[in-house]
Amino acid sequence: MKILDLKKLKLLYVNLIAIVVLLPSFGGAGGGLYAQSGDLLGESWTFIEGNINGVVLQSPANFGGVFTNNYFGDSYFVFDYGTSTYQCDEWHITYFDVSNNEFYLDEIIDIQTNTCQGPDVLDFIDKHNSFFVHLPLDTNGAPKNPFSYTIVNMGSQNQLTITNNEGDWAKYGGGMLSNQTFHQSSFTLYPNPVKEVLYVNNILKQEVMASVYDISGKLLQSHSIETSLSTINLQELNSGLYFVVFKSKTGERVSKKFVKN
Repeated sequence: MKILDLKKLKLLYVNLIAIVVLLPSFGGAGGGLYAQSGDLLGESWTFIEGNINGVVLQSPANFGGVFTNNYFGDSYFVFDYGTSTYQCDEWHITYFDVSNNEFYLDEIIDIQTNTCQGPDVLDFIDKHNSFFVHLPLDTNGAPKNPFSYTIVNMGSQNQLTITNNEGDWAKYGGGMLSNQTFHQSSFTLYPNPVKEVLYVNNILKQEVMASVYDISGKLLQSHSIETSLSTINLQELNSGLYFVVFKSKTGERVSKKFVKN
């Protein structure tokens, strides 16, 4: 396992979690082919299908997996598992040497597992994890480097195909290109800094999930916001910097930060 040098260690800043969202499969011929590290690192990629150890892998019904790093910093990938309304398992791994068609994984730095349930779900999680690292999933797990990738514009979505060093492949969908209404200005947090109750102004007036994370990326709270003005009780949180990730029903995600006094 490659040891990160001081320069890379300085890149290990806060990276918010992108929560699982189930996107439809994508078929047919794609548009123009592109593969740039900025595109890889700037999307939330939801699993579509794969072939791992010669076995076709698909998500269980109403369940999925996603990986991302598209919120803060370019230091590590976040792998999440769950449904459109809850997240059950999650782990983080640092990466390096990202080019326009290849990347390397390095060190697993956080694992939050054992809350997903069901034999089909657990089998899917293990097989998907085994695409990226040798199991068992722990901080000593060796990545299956190098990983090559391509990104194809499918019209309203992008499709990412990754291949590991064993010849296994996995496809992911990402990039809600047709809808630009869901962005940071859609939400206002106040007061900020906050002592106990955080008010959320949702100008979209549509139901969204709001999840609170600390600076290490640990999920602390998750709420369904259905009105234009909602509140989040933060009385139990310690003083410090936190983030709220808002997720729409169609999978768009934005984040806002706040300070708890």
